[in-house]
Amino acid sequence: MRFLQKELPHLEMAKIRKFPERKICQLCDYCQTTIFSGFWMCCVCGREYCLSCYEEWNDSDDSLKETRKCSQKRHHYKEQLVPIYHYTKEEIVRLFDQCNQMILDDEDSSDLDEGELPDDDAANLSAESSSSTIKSVESSRVMTRRRKDSRKYRTSKSKAKATTVHFKDSVVSISNQDNGIFTSPPQDCHDRTPQLHDEHKKTEYKANEMTEEIFRDLWRKGYPFVIKSVDKLKENIWKPDYFIKHYGNKDCTVIDVKENVEYKMDVKTFFRGFEDSSKRFMNKYGTYPCLKLKDWPPADDFAETFPEHYEDFSNSLPFKEYTTRNGIMNLAHRLPLEINRPDLGPKMYNAYGSEDNVGGKGTTNLHLDMTDAVNMMAYAPSVENRLEEERDKPAAAVWDLYHPADLPRVRRFLRKIAKEYGLSINHPIHDQCFYLDKGLRDRLAAEEGVTGWRFFQNPGDVIFVPAGCAHQVCNYTSCIKTAVDFVSPEGVARSYIVNQQFRKLRNGHKRKIDILQLPNILYHAWVTSWDESSD
Repeated sequence: MRFLQKELPHLEMAKIRKFPERKICQLCDYCQTTIFSGFWMCCVCGREYCLSCYEEWNDSDDSLKETRKCSQKRHHYKEQLVPIYHYTKEEIVRLFDQCNQMILDDEDSSDLDEGELPDDDAANLSAESSSSTIKSVESSRVMTRRRKDSRKYRTSKSKAKATTVHFKDSVVSISNQDNGIFTSPPQDCHDRTPQLHDEHKKTEYKANEMTEEIFRDLWRKGYPFVIKSVDKLKENIWKPDYFIKHYGNKDCTVIDVKENVEYKMDVKTFFRGFEDSSKRFMNKYGTYPCLKLKDWPPADDFAETFPEHYEDFSNSLPFKEYTTRNGIMNLAHRLPLEINRPDLGPKMYNAYGSEDNVGGKGTTNLHLDMTDAVNMMAYAPSVENRLEEERDKPAAAVWDLYHPADLPRVRRFLRKIAKEYGLSINHPIHDQCFYLDKGLRDRLAAEEGVTGWRFFQNPGDVIFVPAGCAHQVCNYTSCIKTAVDFVSPEGVARSYIVNQQFRKLRNGHKRKIDILQLPNILYHAWVTSWDESSD
């Protein structure tokens, strides 16, 4: 509905229609987010601007002139841009009416509210600096589903149970309900008021005790959790020796997690030092860097590069309706095959052991993602085969995770740390420039009252991370993990908020480009769901 509300007035002005190119993800040339239907274009240079950027446009703002330069040595002005659309007024109105009808049919429709979500970091930052206690009431479009067992959803390969995904407005007050959306901090940073996610004490589940009902309840609230000892993977194909034998001559790029320096090497060189530090790569300074091979393969499809691993991983995932590529509850699956789909993985994450004590650099810095994610540890050396300093660690890896409601406090704390370190940052979390070692975690708890959750992960353990949930990772020993992203109905409101935060990042920021295409995902999820419910 949020997207559609901007489209209707635009269609009253737009007279030119341009059919969307399915093989190209059309992005706004200023904010780098996906253009859904309506946009504004310069007929001289062809630059395209989304409806939000046009709405925020201020010709008198000199700071934007460089970005809005036309190729013909002139500046763009609002009145010179031409309105264009992809979908007709009839299509948008029909879509709008269908959304409204679904909302009216919902039993909770009496609670609807048209308030705005604090959907960018600027809103949260203003709340952080406020001197008064703020209790925010938030309204969100939350994707929920209806099952109709008698209907069938047709895919190109098979038929699955029909699933209707629909929007539902909900009024949420932090005093009595929690749907996982960002909330404002209280006045006194030393006296954090209790949050509803503080109730989330049980974070570990055995495979046989995690039910679909429990999963959906946790996911709706934005609560991460770990399923212990799934143990379904084929052990032999996930060992370092296997990758040395079958992929050893392939080139790869690895990162020194302590110095943030990249090195080029072959796969054999990296994995040879996985359990034997004497065989590790030595840099020009005569030291052995702590290396990480992330997002492997970086560009190619995991299913094509590692077909056996892809099948093994996919078969081992819990809640396949959500977590697999063809899962009926994975909204990204609703995109037509001919569309240039986002690459949501799987990807492999391999790294040597690091430290999380005072001065430790961890393995992956604090960050958050626009999508939901599931991460499975496939391999770590047995305790007796680990380096001597790694043998007394409580697990193979440790995760620190923070609920979205606590992130205003986390951001405020990290901005203070950035000042202490003399760092210039754009966004304290999206820049992914901090690992909270023990000293910083203790300070965060003492100064902001935020402790988050700690998850210990061993081979066979599966960690679920909701969209918008900030997290960092430290491998205590060398680990091989595989992760995949997905877009769930329960988490799509949080995905939208992160999407809007990325949009506000400075130009050139590594997280700014919208690779998810959330508006397109929502549109096709809605259309396919409405068609099913109308059968």
